[in-house]
Amino acid sequence: MGCAASIARQRSLNDVSEAGRKSSKGTEATVATNETKGSIFRRVSLGSLGSLLSWRRKSQDVVGTQEVAPLEKEKGPPRTLEERIQAVDLTGILNNDADVAQLYFFSDFMLSKRTMVVIRLVTEKRTDELMACKQHNLRKSDRTSKHDRSPDMIKQQAIMLNECSSHPNIIRLQEAFVHNGYFYEILEYAAGGRLFDAILDAEYHTEQETANMVLQLLSGVQHMHDRKLCHRDIKPEHVLIKERSPAHSAEVKLCDFATACLFTPGESMTEKVTTPYYASPQVHEGLYTESVDVWSCGIVMYLLLTGYPRKTKAIAEHPNNYRGDDFLKALTKGKLHSLQERGDHISSQANHLLDQLLVTSEEHRATPRFAMKNAWLKHHAPQHAPSSPREGSAVSYVPGQCPDRAGLLF
Repeated sequence: MGCAASIARQRSLNDVSEAGRKSSKGTEATVATNETKGSIFRRVSLGSLGSLLSWRRKSQDVVGTQEVAPLEKEKGPPRTLEERIQAVDLTGILNNDADVAQLYFFSDFMLSKRTMVVIRLVTEKRTDELMACKQHNLRKSDRTSKHDRSPDMIKQQAIMLNECSSHPNIIRLQEAFVHNGYFYEILEYAAGGRLFDAILDAEYHTEQETANMVLQLLSGVQHMHDRKLCHRDIKPEHVLIKERSPAHSAEVKLCDFATACLFTPGESMTEKVTTPYYASPQVHEGLYTESVDVWSCGIVMYLLLTGYPRKTKAIAEHPNNYRGDDFLKALTKGKLHSLQERGDHISSQANHLLDQLLVTSEEHRATPRFAMKNAWLKHHAPQHAPSSPREGSAVSYVPGQCPDRAGLLF
């Protein structure tokens, strides 16, 4: 009995120890499994966190790109004049930050008044400088003008004027406003008034006075043509005198771009917007080029030298035919500007330049650049004459091969 009890006790001890070993192994396995699971979860959590951060960075980059992209597109390459005119882009002209009445004081003095356009004398409050404010009514079209001027057309003309405002002989556009259905153009003020009034007041202008004004006018026209812009209605009413000063030193400004347009070299225009008396023969025929501006400058020179508008004389002599076919035929053939009507006080050099500007054929008519090199203009208005080429650099042109079309055909 004693041996059997001892043997049984020994077996129970062995079973307990074996169970303890098994439990310890199970505990170690459980701990190891938990550690393995924890490391896996840590790796998964860190990986998810890295992926989340990476995704957030990418999303921020995409958002930043989407926000910056429109700005870069807006900046982009500068638009051409043709693109700005077609899009009616008033960038750099239109002032949206303030009302026109906040920056300028409006006087009751009207410089000009038409059906849909009023020009008032205004004063800039910040500098006390006198300016002219051209006020357009955008609510309805001006049916009394030569063509229907829509709001977009009015703004496009402001774009063209602003493009040429850097020239000293073209009226300067300072800024523009849109308020309560009106479009306001703040323009340079010319205290000397219109050239038309100066022609009517004087018996006639001397050759020095005429050369001074014509050379400036040609310079402004050349500046426009370099930018592929044609005025199409140059006349003394659209030429302003900057200050009240002697005519031989007066500074003139070309204004009113209501009929201005872009042109393509070599292509003809068909719209008849030029005042008939100042229109070239090609305008009356319905096909003309930018050379119409040169013809109009020739008419202005003719009026300055003769001292009175020839239209007045034509109406007085032929009142019944003024609006008839005879008067238009005389205009298209240049008969109203013949040498006999100019007067004996005009020199042959001035007549020679006049002949170059009033050539019936556009192919043989002088360009503004060629006319500005005329010796008569340089002699009488050296302060406005273009710089002459260096000695020895002169090029002799063969008639018909001159780059200035007029060549040496006269």
